[in-house]
Amino acid sequence: MCSLASYGLLVLMDIPDGAQREAIHFKNRIMDLLDIFVRRQPTSPLILQFLVPLLALTFSDDKQISEKATGLLMSRIGRLKEIPSGIDIAKFSVILDNLHIRARKVRSRDAIAIISRCSLYVSKALLHVGADETVRMAYTVSLVDFTERKASDLNGQFFSEFIKRYPRTAWGMRAALISAPTKAINSYRRGQAYMLLETLLNHLPCPVGVVHHQSFCFAFRANDNFARPTKS
Repeated sequence: MCSLASYGLLVLMDIPDGAQREAIHFKNRIMDLLDIFVRRQPTSPLILQFLVPLLALTFSDDKQISEKATGLLMSRIGRLKEIPSGIDIAKFSVILDNLHIRARKVRSRDAIAIISRCSLYVSKALLHVGADETVRMAYTVSLVDFTERKASDLNGQFFSEFIKRYPRTAWGMRAALISAPTKAINSYRRGQAYMLLETLLNHLPCPVGVVHHQSFCFAFRANDNFARPTKS
């Protein structure tokens, strides 16, 4: 089933969206096989290789295929508690970078949410094998893009979910988080950057969080240029 699912996913991407009824049936069957594979082999490293192709299918003009791909990523893969075994750090570091590059360019909040779920899943696998720096670097580069590039499509939730899930890893990128407000392109991004700092401090284990929270709150109030972003 593993080889069939892998091959089928590649073929699935090459079938034109305007294909005939048999092709549509084939697409749905492949998606069903992928769902079965993920349920039966939750620790397979091949699941990581499915992420980017499945992500591409979420943008399909075929609504049923798009919804199935989204469901696989958000409800099936994104909620797996098992950690992939025997992963290739170099290979899956590239996958993580690919996901972040896509997140900076998409035009949809829903798409960013899906990519975020994928990124958290890949990060979990990499952190499990000690590739903490790889994960921190990916999020740090994206943080710089979010705060300093006006056209960035990233949002604060993309980072807050990571911080809440992996606060100890996020603590390792505190220098970037601290400097982010001072380099933000506008007041909205500056406000988002401050909120990310607050999220980090609120999720740190005591007494570290308590000690640093006091100094942060002082700086938070003292910054006359800070403007809390309005709700959209």
